[in-house]
Amino acid sequence: MIAGILFMSLLFSCQMKETTELSSGSSDGNCTITISGTKNFGDPWQTTITINAFKQKQQVVTEIYADGLTDKNIKFNWIDNNHCIITISQQDDTKRTFVVEATEQKIILREQ
Repeated sequence: MIAGILFMSLLFSCQMKETTELSSGSSDGNCTITISGTKNFGDPWQTTITINAFKQKQQVVTEIYADGLTDKNIKFNWIDNNHCIITISQQDDTKRTFVVEATEQKIILREQ
């Protein structure tokens, strides 16, 4: 009986962890933004935003409260090849906005 409960507990906990990844790139191919996340049941997404541009890399880690990390709640708005605005809609309908500027000299990622 105890072995059965432990097995079910292990099975349940393994199924509750989700991982996902979503990417977008500039039209010239010099910049790629990847949003990846891991979530345990009931917790927010532990989300990493990674910018790879001009042989440079920058990351920020944040918590996102959403049912998922998909193209339904994450929007990439490329202003030009060096500037992108990322908008993430959370489950309470609040929006988090991140501004990316990527040039050969620097990468800037900030929340607005």
